[in-house]
Amino acid sequence: MWHRTRRVDPESAGGACCGTLYELPQQVGLLPKGTLLWAASVGQNVKPNRRMAIRIHGSDDGGDHLI
Repeated sequence: MWHRTRRVDPESAGGACCGTLYELPQQVGLLPKGTLLWAASVGQNVKPNRRMAIRIHGSDDGGDHLI
């Protein structure tokens, strides 16, 4: 069953596209196995002359806190 544990920062909410959630199957550098990574293109059509950016958020405790 899915349940919300937290919201990602408000700047990432506007104009988000193509988000992906990924769980690391093994340790990668300092990120332990099981780290959650969420990435998306953000900023589309939010403000004139604003460029899109790619935001990446991570959590190594199941989504309770962002790293």
